[in-house]
Amino acid sequence: MTGHPELRRRTGTALADWLPRQRWFSDKGRRIRAVHIVHEVPLTDVPVGDGPHAVLALARVSFRDNGPDTDYHVPLSTRPGTAPLPRTVPDRSAVIHRSDGLTVYDALRDPDAVGAILRLISTGAHRADTRFRTYPGPHLEPLDTRPTMSRPLGAEQSNTSVVVGERYLLKCFRRITHGRNPDAELHAALGRFASRHVPPLLGGIESDSVTYAVLHRFEPDATDGWTLARTDLRTYLTGDQTVPGFVREAERIGRATARVHQDLAEALGTALTPPSGAHSRAREMLARLDAAERLVPALRVHRAALEAAFTAATATVGTTIQRVHGDLHLGQLLRTPSRWLLIDFEGEPTVPISERRAPQPVSRDLAGMLRSLDYAADHVTSAPGPDAAAHGPRAGQWAAACRRAFLSGYTAVSGTDLEAVLPLLRAYELDKAVYEAVYDAQNRPGWERVPLRAIDRLTSLGPADQVGGAMP
Repeated sequence: MTGHPELRRRTGTALADWLPRQRWFSDKGRRIRAVHIVHEVPLTDVPVGDGPHAVLALARVSFRDNGPDTDYHVPLSTRPGTAPLPRTVPDRSAVIHRSDGLTVYDALRDPDAVGAILRLISTGAHRADTRFRTYPGPHLEPLDTRPTMSRPLGAEQSNTSVVVGERYLLKCFRRITHGRNPDAELHAALGRFASRHVPPLLGGIESDSVTYAVLHRFEPDATDGWTLARTDLRTYLTGDQTVPGFVREAERIGRATARVHQDLAEALGTALTPPSGAHSRAREMLARLDAAERLVPALRVHRAALEAAFTAATATVGTTIQRVHGDLHLGQLLRTPSRWLLIDFEGEPTVPISERRAPQPVSRDLAGMLRSLDYAADHVTSAPGPDAAAHGPRAGQWAAACRRAFLSGYTAVSGTDLEAVLPLLRAYELDKAVYEAVYDAQNRPGWERVPLRAIDRLTSLGPADQVGGAMP
């Protein structure tokens, strides 16, 4: 597309219609004013015959609310309009537009374009201002021909991952915040310490200001934690189990999380929270609550209780802080035949990278997992159906048992004194529930009732009851 300003302009216009229909587009609810392609990195040379010309494109989106622009990473392929598209390119969802005898479409649906990316990574190429690189460890062998097959995974909310040849997983970051992405940074640090509970980082694509993608080994026999937990919960609700089967897995997740925290502390160091840091944390939570109330007015009834919980967390002066996962939940875990893996160290994509890279208490990750276990149980009992409400008490037992097992596994490895961190753990769990209420209201209207109910329950519990959970 480089050198064709009119094609770039038309592609930007077409992206204004195409972007809001993508699952990973995080500005839903904002009306687009314009989209401009502001940067390109060529992936292929001059195409031969019907082959694609592919680029990594950075699309800048402006909005009618006059709020801040957002940059999105949109790999693009073009082929002659008469050329057949790969069978992996569904016309409705992947084709962006047709113009001047060319078809412009999502390059991550094109095995030829994905193969070009893999070759550039494996050879350590430089294109424009961008480095395609490998990392120390199990290196990729240089690839002279494209892989036989590539396929996007469909489960992600904010990025796009592509399985390449059933051997590699290429994860492309979609919403771009300038600065090195924590997912690449932390995986590289953990790789230097041969951390057993993260997938090895094989390569990546980055410039001085943007991380476009990372490459991992694909785990074909792995299942994500959200799927395993919900499957076990449904079995438990039938009454066939006296103890949830997932309790043992939750304990293993706790141990894996503690070991990753230890590896991060050794790799990148720790510090102590100063008094000003504890108060700053509470102010940030209150500021997020202020913004959330404007989008979810039902939060206002909980205002006093939430303020009290956030303020109580300021008493935890001297808490150790370090780099953490930042957005830990069941969907960020993979169960392989031998162990649990923590994945996606990106943090919350809408938060500035400077904040995501800041050291934080490990309680943030613990609270994220506690909320995820609670959400899984409440999600099942909130689904339509005649038996959903009747399952509430038993689902609460499942969540409480799994939460206790997770913390038990974590403390067995880390030696953490739970009593000392309960106020902070409580504040982070409530802060996460506030975030969920906003996310659900914007992306799954009606489901915000799940975190709202959790806030109601959590604010009515005493500190000693929190470990068991927010479910009744």
